[in-house]
Amino acid sequence: MNVLHFHTKDKLSDFHNKFRDDKPDIVHIHGVWSIKAWCVEKYVHYNRKPIVLSPGRDLMPWHVQHHFWTMKLPMLVVFVKGMISRAEAIQVDKKQEKDELFTLTLFPSMENKTPWNPRVELTADTEALYKKVVDSNPFLYFTDKEKKSENTLLRLGLAKDEESSIISTDSINMVQKLSQEEWRCIALHATDENILKEVSIAANSLVQSSPLPDVSKIDRFPAIIKKESNALPMDKALMKKHQLAEVVDEKHASQAEQTVCMAILNTLHLIEKESVSRRVLADLYSLLRFTDYDEKKVEQMMIILGIKKETARLLQILNESLGLEEGYMPFYPVNDRKTAKIRKSFNQLNIQ
Repeated sequence: MNVLHFHTKDKLSDFHNKFRDDKPDIVHIHGVWSIKAWCVEKYVHYNRKPIVLSPGRDLMPWHVQHHFWTMKLPMLVVFVKGMISRAEAIQVDKKQEKDELFTLTLFPSMENKTPWNPRVELTADTEALYKKVVDSNPFLYFTDKEKKSENTLLRLGLAKDEESSIISTDSINMVQKLSQEEWRCIALHATDENILKEVSIAANSLVQSSPLPDVSKIDRFPAIIKKESNALPMDKALMKKHQLAEVVDEKHASQAEQTVCMAILNTLHLIEKESVSRRVLADLYSLLRFTDYDEKKVEQMMIILGIKKETARLLQILNESLGLEEGYMPFYPVNDRKTAKIRKSFNQLNIQ
C-alpha cells in the first residue's frame, strides 16, 4: 500500500511533486495547526484520496487554550474543524487524546453531543489502520474494470426477462476474469450500496464457484456520507411540497404512471440532497424497464411539474450505468453539461 506522509515542516512543492509522481493510495497528515496542512488536505480531498490525520497532542486542552482567542479559535473556525470532520480516520496513541477528540468544541464552555469525527482510532498499528481506511472506501480504489463489472452484475441481477438478461460476451469475459481482490472490492461496495443480493445472483450465474467473499466481518469505519440505502419509495413523496394528489390527475393516469412519476420525483430529490445510492438507481431502473405504463402520460406529468429536463439527464445516467434502452424511457435522454455535473456528483457519492 502506497502511503504519502506530510509533516507541517515539509514544503508544499515537495509534497505536490511526490503526490503526482507516487500516486499514493492514502495521504497521512501529521499536525493540524498549520496553513500548509490545510492546503494539503484541500488538495488531497479534491483529488479524492483518503486522509489519515495524526494531530499528536495538538488538540489536547492545554494546547488548544494556548493563544486560544488570538490564534487557535480563528484556525478552528476557518479550517481545523473541517480537516477533522473530513478525515477518513484520526490516529491517536493515548486514550485521553481520543476522549478529548470526542468532546472537542469551538469553545471550552460548550457541550458537544456529537463528535466532529467518530472515526478516531486508538492504535499504533498504522498498517492495520490504512487497511481499514481502504476497506471503508472501496469505490475510491475501483478500476474501470471493476466499475464496468459491477454494472454488468447489477444489470444481470435485476433482469426479469430474456431480453434484459442478454449481456455482451466481452462483459461476461471481463467478469469471469476478475481476481479475488477485485471480487472483494466489488463485494464491499455492493454491501455499502445495498445491491449485494443482485450482484451475488449474477455472480453465481456467471462463475461456477461463488466468487464473492463474505465481507460482513471485515473491520470498517462508518460511512461519511449518509445515503438512502433502503428501497426507493414509490407510494409517497419524500419532499413535503409534493403530495400524490398534487402530482397527477388520477382521472387521466393509471397507478403505474403515478408510481413512475413519484419514483422519479423521489430520485431527483435524493440526488439534490446528495443521499442517492445505487439501490435507489437500481429500483428506478427496474421500475422503468419492467413496468407497463403510458410514456406519453408520464412525459406530460414531467412537463407539468417542470422536471422533464432533469429527468432526461437522469435517464442518460441510467443508460450509461445500467444500459437502460431508449425504448424503455418515457422520452429521450439528455447528455449536456448539467448531466456531467450529476455524473460528477454521483462519483463523489461513490456510486457511479
